[in-house]
Amino acid sequence: MIDLSVFSDVREINPDDVKNITLKDEEYLLKVADDDVGFMVKKTKDGSMPSAFESWRENWYYSPNKHKMKVYIIEEKFRRNWKFMGLRHGQSTAWVVLQHPYGFEVEINATAFEEIAQDITMVNGRMITPCFFKAQLKNAKLLVKKDDGQDFFYTLIKAVSDDKRLVEKLQDIITDERPDRFYEVISRVR
Repeated sequence: MIDLSVFSDVREINPDDVKNITLKDEEYLLKVADDDVGFMVKKTKDGSMPSAFESWRENWYYSPNKHKMKVYIIEEKFRRNWKFMGLRHGQSTAWVVLQHPYGFEVEINATAFEEIAQDITMVNGRMITPCFFKAQLKNAKLLVKKDDGQDFFYTLIKAVSDDKRLVEKLQDIITDERPDRFYEVISRVR
């Protein structure tokens, strides 16, 4: 099981207090099962916990200890280091399984993932493009932060990580925030 208490933007709450808690736009309710699969959702319009969230995996084989899962509030923001874990096929749809940078897994509709796939840079199955999980009861999405130019450099650094001199040069370019020097450095290295 993942220890979410180590993250400053995650806090455990008493499920009975959900109605009295006001969530900010970027905050979501979160449950994580014993197998590290998570469920993130917003409160209902009347301010209560959605029934699908409340009953999710309670007393299922996923929770062999038959205990109530903890409920958290997580402040979601654009983060790097999401990991592609694979696909899961349901009766009528396919799901992309992703590992949140905090270690729990979430699923998004495969079609929604296809829409953003070309905007994501991945290295060894990890997304280095900053992404934001937009939790919804149906068809959660992963939003992609528009490229600020540094993802490309990061990809290059990972690709040439064995060449310490080149990595240092690329890091200098990123630090200086002068992408125009990139071509100059690459031409000298070649």
